[in-house]
Amino acid sequence: KIMSNGAAIEIDQNNNHNSIFTSHAGTAHAVNIDNNGSGRSISIDHSPTSNNAISIDSALGNASAIAFTDNADNTTHRNIVQIVQDHPSATGAKCIYVQNDASAGAELINGYSDARHFLQRLRAGNSSYDSAIFMSEANRTANSNYFFYKGQSDADGTPDLEFSVTGEGEVQGDLAYATPTSDYAEYFESKDGS
Repeated sequence: KIMSNGAAIEIDQNNNHNSIFTSHAGTAHAVNIDNNGSGRSISIDHSPTSNNAISIDSALGNASAIAFTDNADNTTHRNIVQIVQDHPSATGAKCIYVQNDASAGAELINGYSDARHFLQRLRAGNSSYDSAIFMSEANRTANSNYFFYKGQSDADGTPDLEFSVTGEGEVQGDLAYATPTSDYAEYFESKDGS
């Protein structure tokens, strides 16, 4: 059933069939959206509580299930991907859950940047925060054969492990422990040159 009610196409589907189904075997896009307006390209109002709003099942070769690319050359502050859990009562909700079932050799998350800024930044916004900003866990019992953390330099040359924390809590580093640590302001030269 296709109706015209202000929209170019409006589909009103009240039975158990697909509202839209496309079968595609060519080399072009199965669905292509060219949006030159000011509104959203896709907007989904999802009410069901037992099914995903978007579900992608794919058999990938060298491609990605989802790829986001921002090619704007302006310096406007923006989030390429933004995920917001917007209800304070939803204490069991996780913003991101990532699972990799590969037996070996595949990173769970792999990030890279040529820019000189944080690659990862975690911030607890609650002024009364009393939990852990970062938690590293293993199902294996304490053992020196795995690491909670590794820090490595010269990754694209001759990799050199600089700092690590083993699975039994031993902290290892190329240099001795130093205190106090440098504040962020100490990375910059002051007005008097110090």
